[in-house]
Parts: sequence; C-alpha cells; structure tokens
Amino acid sequence: MKNKSNQRKGYILIESLLYINAVFIISLSLALIIFFSIKMYKDTIIINDLKETALVVEDRIKYDIRESIGFDSFRVDNSSKVNQKFLEDGYKKIKVLYYNSYDSDNGSLICKKKIINNNNTISIGMKGQYQIGNYVKAMYIKEKKNEKEKVYKVSFIIVYENKNREYSSYFDAYF
Repeated sequence: MKNKSNQRKGYILIESLLYINAVFIISLSLALIIFFSIKMYKDTIIINDLKETALVVEDRIKYDIRESIGFDSFRVDNSSKVNQKFLEDGYKKIKVLYYNSYDSDNGSLICKKKIINNNNTISIGMKGQYQIGNYVKAMYIKEKKNEKEKVYKVSFIIVYENKNREYSSYFDAYF
C-alpha cells in the first residue's frame, strides 16, 4: 500500500511541476507581449510626432518660399556625416538657405530671409528667426533652374531624429 501512496504523491508532484511550468511560460509570454506592445506604442508615438513636425515645417517653408521673389544662395554643412544616397541623387547638405522676399512692414523693400538648421532645430526669418520645427538632424536641397539659369524650384529632404528613430520628409517648393 505504501508504494501506491508514494506513487500518487509522485504523480501529484510531477503534475504540480508541470502546472507551475505552464503558468510560468504563459506568464512570461504575456509579460513579453506587454513589453513589446508598449515599446511599439512608444515608437509609434515618436514617429507620429516626427511626421507631424515634418508637416508643419513643410507647410511653413512652402508658404514662405511661395511668397518670396527668388532664390539667393545657400551655405553647405560640412560639420557632420552626410547621407551618400542623397548626394548621389544631386542633393547638397546645407546649413542655411537664403532667399529674397519683400519686407512685411514695407512691401516695396526687398530683404534677404533665411531657413537655418541649427542645434537640431529649423528656424526661418531675417535678423530675428523663429523656430518652426525641432528634431532636425539634416537638411538637403537640390535646385532646379530654367533656361535663363534662374532657380524656380528647390527640392528639400529634411531628416528628423528623435530617440534613435529617423524620419525623412521629401517635398518641393517653387519660387
């Protein structure tokens, strides 16, 4: 009789260990699912924030350039790494883009405005700039000229980065 009771206790012990292992595996699986869901949620929020910033910057740059009277010049950015793919496509990494516009106070005066990429922000204006976006890692342009060698279109690539997530915005602005 003692053998049968010891056998039952052994089976109960084995069943208990199997149930504990099953509960442990299920709990671990749920914890991993929750962890990765939270990580994906945070990544989605970061990417959406970058996309929203890109849309605001794009709208503001297009508006300002559309209201301008012509392209002036740009200053190349040699301070950091460049994306070779963009360079092969004819883009230049720039720090500042200068263009001519009428003065908002006196409509007959022509002034030089600029779009500047500085300290991970992008600003626009004349003497006093105002920030139109943040998280800016790099700004690339490619200008198109007409038969009179006058720039009529500038293609932009603006690269945004936040917490090791990158987003690139591509758009054209016409003078």
